[in-house]
Order: sequence, then C-alpha cells, then structure tokens
Amino acid sequence: MMMRFKGLKITIPGLLKKLPKLTVWFILLLLIIYNLSYKIWNTGNKPIVSDVMGYYLYLPAVVIHGNDLYLDFIKEDVEFYMDKVWFLKSPTGKGVIQFTCGLSILYSPFFLIAHGMAPLLGFEANGYTLTYKIALLVSCIFYLGLGLLFLRKILSRYVSEITSSITLFTVVIGTNLLYYATIEAPMSHAYSFALITGFLYTVIKWYENPRYLTSIVLGLLGGIITLIRPTNAVVVILFLFWGTTSLHGPINRLKLFIREYKKLIIILLFACLVWIPQLLYWKTVAGSYFYFSYGSKAGFFFHDPEIINVLFSYRKGWLLYTPVMALALAGIPLLPRYMRGSFWPVLLFTLVNIYIISSWCDWWYGGSFGLRAFIDSYGILALPLAALIQWILTKKIWIRISSVIFLAFLIFFNNFQVNQYIHGAIHFASMTKKAYWETFGKMKPTKEYYQYLEYPDYKGLQEKLSKQRQEREARRQAKESKR
Repeated sequence: MMMRFKGLKITIPGLLKKLPKLTVWFILLLLIIYNLSYKIWNTGNKPIVSDVMGYYLYLPAVVIHGNDLYLDFIKEDVEFYMDKVWFLKSPTGKGVIQFTCGLSILYSPFFLIAHGMAPLLGFEANGYTLTYKIALLVSCIFYLGLGLLFLRKILSRYVSEITSSITLFTVVIGTNLLYYATIEAPMSHAYSFALITGFLYTVIKWYENPRYLTSIVLGLLGGIITLIRPTNAVVVILFLFWGTTSLHGPINRLKLFIREYKKLIIILLFACLVWIPQLLYWKTVAGSYFYFSYGSKAGFFFHDPEIINVLFSYRKGWLLYTPVMALALAGIPLLPRYMRGSFWPVLLFTLVNIYIISSWCDWWYGGSFGLRAFIDSYGILALPLAALIQWILTKKIWIRISSVIFLAFLIFFNNFQVNQYIHGAIHFASMTKKAYWETFGKMKPTKEYYQYLEYPDYKGLQEKLSKQRQEREARRQAKESKR
C-alpha cells in the first residue's frame, strides 16, 4: 500500500519501519513541551535542589573555584551558597560532597557550554544562573534520548515496530520516569536508565562478537553506572547470564569467560579507571580511598527487606504509583517465546534489584514521586513489557482493543498522578491509605487530606540502624575473642 503527498511516495511498510524512531523523537518533543510548560527554572533554585545540589557541586568547585576540593569557597559567601549546596564534614574536618561524581561527569559538557555562554548572555558565571539550569535540563533530555535509541535497537531485534513504539512510549510517558525527565530532570534516574540500557545493548553486541573495543565500552559503562549509583552494580547479572537458556548455560558461559579472559580483564580495568577520580577525591578530603559518605545515618537491612511496602504500600508502593510496571512483571514468563536468552538474566536481575532496593534503610527513598529507585531499570523491564504487548497483538481483535484501552488508561493515570504530585495531592513521603483515597481523582488536596498524612519515623529508623551497628560490633568482637 502506498500514499502520495505532492510527489512524495510513502509506503506503509516503510512508515512502519521508521515508527519506533519517530516515536523516540515524539517522546523527546513531548518532554521538551512539558519542560517549557512547567518552567521550573523560574522557581527558586530549581532544578539544582535536593540531591542534585550534591551531584552538581563538583563542577563549580573544580571549574569555577580552581579545583577547590575542600569547598572553602563556600565560606567566602555563606549567604549565597546557603540554599545551593549540600555537603558534609569528613573525618579530617574538611568539607566532603556526600554523593559520588558520576553525574557531574555526565553534566560536564553541558556545564562547560553554559559556563562559556553565561557572560555572553548577560548572566553571572557562578554556576547557578539561568544558563546552568537550562543546561542541566538539556543534558537530561540528551541522555534520555540516547537511552531510548539504544532501547529501540534492542527491541527491534525481537518484536515488531508497533510493539517497539508502544513499549517506548509507555516506558517514558506511562511511568514515573516522566516526572524525573521534567520536574526533577537532573536527578540520577533518567541518566541511569540511559546508561543501563546502553550497557544491555553493549552486552548483546559483546556476546555476538567479543571485540576489544566492545569490552572497553562495556567497562566504561559499567564503571560510570556504579559511580552514579553503586547499588546498580547488579547489572553485572545481565552480563554474566545473558543468552543462557538451559542448565548447561553457566558451564558454557564459564568456558567462554576462560577463553576470553583478556577481554574480561579489559572490562574490569576500564570499569576501575572510571572510579580513579572519585577514589583520589576521597583520599584527599577524607583520608581514605574508600569512604562511605552516608556515615552512620544510613545503611542496608539485608536481613529485613521491606519488599511488600516497596511494591504495594500507600506511602510509596512502586506498583501503586506506577501500575503499568505490573504489566512488565507479568511479561517475564513470555520472554523465552519472543526474546531467546533473556529470561534468566532479566528474572534474576529483577529479583535481586527488588531485594536490594527493599533493603535500603530509607525504603521510601526520601521525597519522591513513586519508588524512584526502580526507574534506573526500566530499560531492562521494557523487554518483558514488549513481550507481553507482542503476545497481546497476536490475540483476537476484541482482546487487542480492550488491552490498548486499558494501557491507554494506565498511561493517562500516570500523567494524572504526576500532576496530583505537583499540586500536592500526593505527598512526597507521608501518604497513607486514607490520604490516598481522600484525594483519589482530585487534582488538589482537600483540608481533610492533611489530617491523614503520617510522616516517616526517622527517629525509629536511626534507632534501628544504631542497633544493627551494635550487633555487628558485638559479632566482630566475638570472632576476635575466639582467635
């Protein structure tokens, strides 16, 4: 079938083939429109607020203030920096940035452009004027776009163009990734989504042909992924198990690793290379190459993960505030049918990821829309989501139509909840069952809503952490006494 537009020939098969790529550009256009409508750069210090203040602080310290790793420049104008920076005191008494420098590395090209343009546009080149804010938003769109292009390439290997397009659109516009690509764009999640998706694509290419260049890229991606968020080291599961389809898979994989041991060394070396600036920074300001900057105020409860709360609670349940991801989980059993060799790595990755996320002491992850820690893995979960969509598209017409209507509702519901969150009808940390249903379907909070909120028990959390440290110390002393 062919259409003509003023001499231009467009075939339906040709249009379908380009549909996923067009979908990516449409998503990016939507995100730009969202950002232009929200204009968050006109609201206080946004988007350089919350955790972003820490992620970003490396750049002003190094570029603008002459490599001032001790953050002494803050003392020179405390009033200006009071609401713009976030740092702690190290054991040496020096200022230390709580977060690792991974995001600053990704921000840096856009920061440098903004720094050069600021005086030309009449703005002060201090790291916090309009040009820098816009640069951060642009960086998020850029990296997210790369992530979507990688995801498109992955999906094109396994499913139809229509399935790819629906999946791409759903993963961004139908989840809380939408919020973290707009209102809080410079947070780590859209960047980690892009990197992990790129990592998966590189893993697939590596197993097709384990070249040295692919190994270098894999190592660099693995290094920056963990530098941004160390718990995302769970992506190693994808590398270890990708392509395994039987009980003999691990044995054959071990043989491959032995045969390609030089490539594995390359991957490890380049992953470690990315971490060198961070290790040197910690050694300089904290006196140790390895420094846990969260100190005694945070940690993991691996013996007591909050899996049910993380998945379903009214406070921050992932599947309550991002229900479309339940479809992704439902699609995992379909992976062997449509994406050979992906079932075991995706299943293992998902289970371990849920366990690690649920084990973090602050399982609601502070102030956020939904369970933001899962956003990083949406490029992986897009695979079972696509498998489910592909399966539905093979069914009877009434099943297809009803499924599309249901999916459209979930995407609409996500957008509605995002706007509820922006207007305060969903609280950033204190939601309860009564509060949720009080504002269900309402764009703005009611008076009664505030009475139903329950602030997290941070005091109890600190007591639990203290008890865990005491038990750990007691076990350590008991072991030493037996020697």
